[in-house]
Amino acid sequence: MSPTPPHVLVVDDEPLMLELIRRILAGTGVTVSTVDTGSAACSLLGAPPRPDIVIADLSMPVVDGMAVTAVAGALSPPIPVILLTGHKITADVPTNVRAVILKPFRRAELLGQLVTILGNAMNLE
Repeated sequence: MSPTPPHVLVVDDEPLMLELIRRILAGTGVTVSTVDTGSAACSLLGAPPRPDIVIADLSMPVVDGMAVTAVAGALSPPIPVILLTGHKITADVPTNVRAVILKPFRRAELLGQLVTILGNAMNLE
């Protein structure tokens, strides 16, 4: 029996960004779920199938990326997060934030961070 592929939850209020990330991750051996609000992401974090990592836009209306990060970090074990932002972050970030990627980003930058976090579970051939 083969191992379960890593589950990546992507949350961004911009549909084009969700589609871009879905295309970047296609063929990498991960399962991708996308939502367009932080509140939807928070609802999914505690329910099966639990994501192995969250990619979240920092700036979203109502429930932003930091709020999603806080919910992911409060779970046991905490879910790692990659934050995407158009602006440099000057404040301290929670310990479950494994990377902050500035937009616009390169495909290789996002995939490199995912490989660092998920390890050999990804298929980048």
